Amino acid sequence: MRPAVLRPTVMHAPVLRLIDSHATKGSLARALRRHSLAVRLLGCFLGIAVTTGFVRTVPEANRLVWVSNGVWLAYLLLAPRSRWVYYLAACAAAQFAAGLLFDSHWQATILLTCLNLGEVLLGALLLRKRSSVLPRFTDPAYLARFLAIAVVISPSIFGALYAAISHSSRHTSFGLILVQWVLADGLGMGITAPACVAILRTSLKENLASLRFWPYVALLGVVSAIAFAQNAAPLSFVVYPLLVLILLRMGLAWAALGTLYTAGVSTWFLMHGRGPFAQLHFIPALGPGIALQLFVASVMFILYSVTVVLESRQDAEKQLEEIASETSEAERRANGAERELMDWKTAQFMEAHLGEEYDALIISVQKFGCFVELFEVFVEGLLPINALEDAAGTRVVFRERDHAIVALSVGEGRRGAPGSRRGRGAKPKELAWHHGDRVRVRAERIDPMRRRVEFAIAEPA
Repeated sequence: MRPAVLRPTVMHAPVLRLIDSHATKGSLARALRRHSLAVRLLGCFLGIAVTTGFVRTVPEANRLVWVSNGVWLAYLLLAPRSRWVYYLAACAAAQFAAGLLFDSHWQATILLTCLNLGEVLLGALLLRKRSSVLPRFTDPAYLARFLAIAVVISPSIFGALYAAISHSSRHTSFGLILVQWVLADGLGMGITAPACVAILRTSLKENLASLRFWPYVALLGVVSAIAFAQNAAPLSFVVYPLLVLILLRMGLAWAALGTLYTAGVSTWFLMHGRGPFAQLHFIPALGPGIALQLFVASVMFILYSVTVVLESRQDAEKQLEEIASETSEAERRANGAERELMDWKTAQFMEAHLGEEYDALIISVQKFGCFVELFEVFVEGLLPINALEDAAGTRVVFRERDHAIVALSVGEGRRGAPGSRRGRGAKPKELAWHHGDRVRVRAERIDPMRRRVEFAIAEPA
């Protein structure tokens, strides 16, 4: 007979679809791992293109914040130096393509792209001299270097180049162009790079799949829209505790992502003349964008400050756990040394009393014999199984069900154990030693290796 073949029916269709979906997901994951560099480069290209296009949509946005270089710098700070050339090419192509969409002067777009490339590359080279060096924004020394290089030195150098070119070609103010470039690029990299580093170094899948975290994200979206869409009440301070709450509940990556979202929302409303920052004109030449950038920078500073406190607490807890473990180990060693000293002193004391008889209590029954404790001097020792066999006159075994040592048969030989006597015509009583039985023992010998006293059953008088 031919074996039956399982044919796909309507009942089997859901199972087959489930199998196909799992196979598809597995093959997709393998393909992503195999082409991980291409996936990262695509993400880098899209990120640079979106941030460049977002700022270029409104001409005044260039003076608010230039986040594209911060995203670019974050990728270089995390990628191996051997692959920097790929990221530089992808990011330069993204900036050039996005710039051409909103600016018909391709010569100016090429110039700005080259200046941005040099600015980011200089900052990355100074901050990461080896591939093994990763960004540590919670380290005060590294944070100071990052602020000096990425926020001040690199933007100042290439800002001066751009200001000089602009002054010579269009007769613009050198100082004003330089200040605008340094503020936009410096604060942009100072805000965006730490946030993007936190996002890129963390997997967002776990919190994204958990529904209990979505209320925080929705609340941030609603509060940000309300706070920056109106001018009547200064509600921007409400964002601070909300982002700290997201940091504590969801991690630094989500808090950084929320900060970038808040920066995007506030920038959008500011470019349309709305929000609390639109009313600030304390520096007329530069506009209220400085206040917005300082606000976002203060948010990132608070988030990283809280992260430093949390990491310090975690390090302190880890150190306390190590100290507790070392203390417990030291206590165990001390207890072991105390037991060895007590055994040695006990053996030394009983060595002078070998051959003497004592009343004892069985405190433990093992396969190799019974441990007994003397009533008179509170000394513990072993009643070995061969001593019990000598007392029973036959072979004895350990009975596991009641933890007793019993004799296989009782002879007429030696006695001295509980239950060993019987009257004429009476049923033989089992010869056994149980936990809690009283026995009469004799100090037989000292085990020099274990520093333990060994006893034997005393002969009845």
